[in-house]
Amino acid sequence: MIRARELADSAPDGEDWYANLLWSSGRKCLLLTHVATLFTVFEPDVRAADFRDPGRLVAGLIKRELLREQLPPDTFGDLETAEVVLAKTTPPHQRRSERSDAAVLPRRWPERSSPCARR
Repeated sequence: MIRARELADSAPDGEDWYANLLWSSGRKCLLLTHVATLFTVFEPDVRAADFRDPGRLVAGLIKRELLREQLPPDTFGDLETAEVVLAKTTPPHQRRSERSDAAVLPRRWPERSSPCARR
């Protein structure tokens, strides 16, 4: 379990990845979305044990989806050396209330332009 005190205070960044845990047909699913490109990864049936090493989990899922989409494996930089920081965020639809219970995974990839980026 990730406790609130383990979440970092981090300013939003164009290289962040937003993560949402969803329930579908009784299964816990993970939805990752890159802020700048909206590149999305969906992983059904995730388990608590998968989150013991969130960096490995996230990097593996992103690499898998890049391969499926026939995009270069370094589209988002070197996934093996990127740092994963778990931080709390307030989604736009909740900003007027006091609730803030979604997490953001700021991925600090090495600086480079992404072929997925909008022009």
